[in-house]
Amino acid sequence: METFLAISNWITEYLDGIGIILSIISAVPIFWTWYSLTLGQKRKERQWTKNAIANIHGKIQCVLIIDLLPNRDIKTQVCRYLKQNEQLKAIPDELILQINHETITTPENLTDLAKELQQIHRDLQKLGADSIHLFFAGPAIAAALVGAEFGNSIPVYLYHHDTTYNNFGLMNRRYI
Repeated sequence: METFLAISNWITEYLDGIGIILSIISAVPIFWTWYSLTLGQKRKERQWTKNAIANIHGKIQCVLIIDLLPNRDIKTQVCRYLKQNEQLKAIPDELILQINHETITTPENLTDLAKELQQIHRDLQKLGADSIHLFFAGPAIAAALVGAEFGNSIPVYLYHHDTTYNNFGLMNRRYI
């Protein structure tokens, strides 16, 4: 009986304290994960977008709107987004370029699109553009053409439309 009491006392004196400390230590990463998944995600997205735009190396930013969906015009949405965005609202209208096709993109007219992209690429280089903010609506193969044309030159920032436009960051050669 004495040994049982000795073991019981040892458990309550030492193991209870160790268990409490381990519980507190294990609760910290659980709460940290909960915070980052619920409350911290939006804050991180806002900070990341702000940093991505602020880290643009040059001073001449351009916007390229490529709208290849028939009977749809995304320019109005993009211009509204640009006016609401603190970092992008200073871009003048002359530096907002657009490719707009009213027909369905087919293999036959992809060469015309490639020529338009090459011309816009030359125009942007002549302007001395340091970065391009790309808003794209169209088929994936046309997006691959954009990546092939701009992949090794002017930095391109990709935007995706969900309920509003989100900056997906810098298009990098490794994504192509």
